[in-house]
Amino acid sequence: MAIFMLFLGARSQLTPYFYERTCPNLLNIVRYKVEKAFFKEIRMAASLLRLHFHDCFVNTGGPTWNVLLGRRDGFVSSKAAANISIPSAFDSLNNIISKFKKVGLDVTDVVSLSGSHTIGLARCAAFNNRLFNFEQTGRPDSSMDPHMLFQLQLLCPNVSSYSADLDSEIGNLTTPLDRDSPIGYPPNDFDNHYFQNLLNRKALLTSDQVLLNS
Repeated sequence: MAIFMLFLGARSQLTPYFYERTCPNLLNIVRYKVEKAFFKEIRMAASLLRLHFHDCFVNTGGPTWNVLLGRRDGFVSSKAAANISIPSAFDSLNNIISKFKKVGLDVTDVVSLSGSHTIGLARCAAFNNRLFNFEQTGRPDSSMDPHMLFQLQLLCPNVSSYSADLDSEIGNLTTPLDRDSPIGYPPNDFDNHYFQNLLNRKALLTSDQVLLNS
């Protein structure tokens, strides 16, 4: 019995090489499937990145880079927990830092991980508050680049002036998180242009722009 329990304990040990014997081609298989999904729908890269962030942030916590394989306890995915724990597009910097701190991450981690917004799209509903009535002032967010503001106002009209049936349609319109990539740089490249946007007042989300404003 003791030998059997020892065997189970060894099998449950997390390691980057967990599937090395049982499925040696696992990483190549996953890479192929992800690339296939990416070419079919370019947003998939950002969606998967956010999915893994949710899992680590809500269920694990703590800064890490090596992916340890072999977990057998990830049977529950809680939308409620994610909504509470994950910083939102409307959070203040203090709230963002506090949520990161609860899982062992510091301000450097806040800035570094925010850089993942160099890829992916955001819905109008996630930043419309900056375009017309920022913080209930009745005016746009003055920290946003004026030209970018004008473009976004055309894309995402003020939903308050539309019927309820159109609110969802307008709110679901999307635009790149990393806007205005330099000529020759595809908008979906994983680069440092997100941080250049911050310096040029071209961050899309409130939770991004506060990194500079604060």
